[in-house]
Amino acid sequence: MKRKWNVKTVSRGGTNNDDRQHDFSSRFSAHPTEQKLSKRHVNGPFETSVKVQKQGPYKRKFNPQSNKAADGSDDQSLSRHKLKKKLTEARKKHTDRNFELGKEVKVLWETLRRKKLESADHSRIASAILDKIKGKEMEMVNSHVMSRVLQTCLKFCGAEERASVYAQLRPHMLDMAQNIYSHHLVLKMLDQAAADEKSQLHKMIASLHGHVVAFLRHPVASAVVEHAYRLSNSIQKQELVTEFFSPEFGLFKGLVSKTPCRLVDLLAQEPPSKRRSVLEYMTSSLQPILEKGILDHSIIHRVLTEYLSIAGKSMAADLLQQISGSSLIRMIHTREGAKIGVTCVSRGSRKERKKIIKALKGNAAKVACDAYGCLVLIAILDIVDDTEMLNKFIVNELVSSIEQIAFDRHGRRIFLHLLSPQKANGISADALTPLEAGNCVSDEDNEENTESKEELVKASKKDPYVRRKELLTGSCLGEKLVDLCIEHAGYLLGGALGKDLIYEVAKGGHDGVLWHVVPAGICKLHQAIADIGANPRAADFDEEHIFEQYHASRTIRRLIIEPTMLPNNVTARSFARVLWDTTLKGNCMEWATGHSQKIVTAFQICDDKLVRKEAMKELKPLIDSGLLKNNGDLTEVSDRPIKKKNL
Repeated sequence: MKRKWNVKTVSRGGTNNDDRQHDFSSRFSAHPTEQKLSKRHVNGPFETSVKVQKQGPYKRKFNPQSNKAADGSDDQSLSRHKLKKKLTEARKKHTDRNFELGKEVKVLWETLRRKKLESADHSRIASAILDKIKGKEMEMVNSHVMSRVLQTCLKFCGAEERASVYAQLRPHMLDMAQNIYSHHLVLKMLDQAAADEKSQLHKMIASLHGHVVAFLRHPVASAVVEHAYRLSNSIQKQELVTEFFSPEFGLFKGLVSKTPCRLVDLLAQEPPSKRRSVLEYMTSSLQPILEKGILDHSIIHRVLTEYLSIAGKSMAADLLQQISGSSLIRMIHTREGAKIGVTCVSRGSRKERKKIIKALKGNAAKVACDAYGCLVLIAILDIVDDTEMLNKFIVNELVSSIEQIAFDRHGRRIFLHLLSPQKANGISADALTPLEAGNCVSDEDNEENTESKEELVKASKKDPYVRRKELLTGSCLGEKLVDLCIEHAGYLLGGALGKDLIYEVAKGGHDGVLWHVVPAGICKLHQAIADIGANPRAADFDEEHIFEQYHASRTIRRLIIEPTMLPNNVTARSFARVLWDTTLKGNCMEWATGHSQKIVTAFQICDDKLVRKEAMKELKPLIDSGLLKNNGDLTEVSDRPIKKKNL
């Protein structure tokens, strides 16, 4: 229990009772500023901490003597803050031989860090500071303020002065990387070297050789290794990672291949005993890092993927079980971390999947908008059969942030995958494929660990169509998606990112899954798009009509051509019929040129035969005059594949 000290002073040096009684009685007679003592007092050879108990408000009688300290000549009259500052300054001056120099440098630094200073003045002041501390950098660099001073000087000084600082500090980089203050200076040195002097960057990265594993277990130095890894090229990254493979890689740089390769390739020609020793060394190196929870760094994610590539089935299962849960959420922001996350979801047990899903509570919207985290979320929605739990912990949060996610370039892919999982939607072919268990440890593990992709898909017992329908229905996700598209139809149609979403919603999704959920909403969306198209062209041509927009015209054309997948119990007009009756009937000549020509021409090959027959009566004169191209003889329409950057 925390001890509450009274106002009386406690000291190991000894204090008589009279003194304590005097201190106690003076509490009400002295001026309040005289009672504010510093937290540390020197009493004999020992320093003791004294905590003054706070007193409640009271009315102090006027005492003429209480104003005797108005001139500030006596230390006793100083306020608590000033007295504490004076004592701290006296102590630092006694222990730090560079204290006076530091005070001068701080004054210059306050001027240097001003934003409205000319570049010439920046350079001049930075040079003045470096001249003052020349040769004493390492004596001052572990200070909180001096570390920031040197960071600012590196930003504004010249190339020669910066090289001089590098020469002074690089031999001590390992010690600086482990200090809570100076490691920020090391990060600044790496950034500055990456921007200006690549040779200095290579030297600093090389100085980490042999200390990568130990530094990644350090709470401060691990940030330096991670930053160096991010700034490295592929060969340097491999040199840093291979120190996890065996002590030989950490001692002899010549063992590292000069071309980027995976651990499986390095061990392809090695005997089984060598492979086992590498696996054991990696296990002993990774275990302390996992126990300390240092899992945010991308270099750790790369090492874990290498470990899973050679580990046997039981060892891989142990690792996945250890990182499943809240630890995994901290890893899925990188490519390798997302791959590990997909593997945990695909190969994990029901209990482990439940831990991952519960860990996503409160973070689902943020993960959905992450470039790699969304892949793990898609894998969860694609594999887990317990849709009630998914709706409770994940889908409800997606619904509450549906507008933010739908307009995000990464988050929209979750909704697109639920509506149409057959399309890639910017996801590479192997992004959702889990890592295979290692097959280079022993011949026995080869037979146990070989699992095909088809077997992994069968691990989910529920029919994919039924799962998608329950996810779209359980938390009203399908209804909210339709309402969002109705409200922002013009914006989504005209945007490069929104056109795919509104197309899938207006079509009803793959196999018409959305028609089973909100058929009336889809009909309202068709009418909303047609109403926007019925708006007249702006007279001043400041705003493009939706038919004349590049993305909107092509999306509407796809909706006209695409057949409507209606369930047996649903009766509704096709999109082609709604658009023709509302907008284009009798107005084809007006839209027969420009981007809108694609919309008019699409009625020649639309799936609705009655609409096509009615439209051809109006389109025939335009075709005969050569204004429109004749596409009526086409029986099949294949859209040009959209090239997208795969992850």
